Amino acid sequence: MCVFCKIVNKEIPAKVVYEDDLIMAFHDI
Repeated sequence: MCVFCKIVNKEIPAKVVYEDDLIMAFHDI
């Protein structure tokens, strides 16, 4: 599984700045 998939699935932490049903925006890794 890719790192972005893990962030979306909340398996690894990320600084999410926006999230709704279609979009998730987070700081660059």
